[in-house]
Amino acid sequence: MNYTEIAAQVEGELNRPDKTLYTQRWIEDTYRDFMSREKFSWLFNTSTRYTVANQYRYALPTDFYSLMDLVFINGTTDSWRLKLYTAVEFDTLHPNVLEDTVDKPEDCCITTGLDSSYVPFSELLVWPAPDVSTYTFTLRYEVVSPALSGVLVPIIPERYHAALVFGALSRGFANLREYEAAAYWELKYEKIVTNAIVDDKKQPPRNQIMLPFQGAQVIYPPSYWKKYDVGRVF
Repeated sequence: MNYTEIAAQVEGELNRPDKTLYTQRWIEDTYRDFMSREKFSWLFNTSTRYTVANQYRYALPTDFYSLMDLVFINGTTDSWRLKLYTAVEFDTLHPNVLEDTVDKPEDCCITTGLDSSYVPFSELLVWPAPDVSTYTFTLRYEVVSPALSGVLVPIIPERYHAALVFGALSRGFANLREYEAAAYWELKYEKIVTNAIVDDKKQPPRNQIMLPFQGAQVIYPPSYWKKYDVGRVF
């Protein structure tokens, strides 16, 4: 279901046209509560891209929230993990990145800010700037989901979308001080959340570390990095 369909179900069950201004807030609060209950597998993603020679700043995916792991590959048979610093530490260690000798990157940091249109952005800064454009880097990160509206579909799997209806109804009936009805919908909401947590724990481990490799080892295809670790899982 998309947001519009979820909202229609909530408003139809609540049957209070005078409260429709609160619908989006109730759904959004339920959505954020659901995703905060567990480090669900669907809250993580991977992205792989090429470096550009002499460029040390790289835009991160628009859904980027926080970095979990970052590995560089030199295009042949070697890979390595970069040392991650805070933005302040990075600036202190490397105040003149553009003046330093280019080579394979060793250090990095994540920076955030607002562009000229006040749109938030995130960037990866590396040091030294790459000497060639044949490196690739694969980052594994936790995603951030935009606020629900219109035809946007929740990031949670579709089989759990009903939880957003139930949770929003619980909040709606509590607002109306119909606490028995609120408790009824809260129970249905919690049941789906509990099932989602149990189901997700049955998936392969998702807190893996992508280990570097060297020498004659084979570079695995991008599809491998999306599911498993390079090296071993521990």
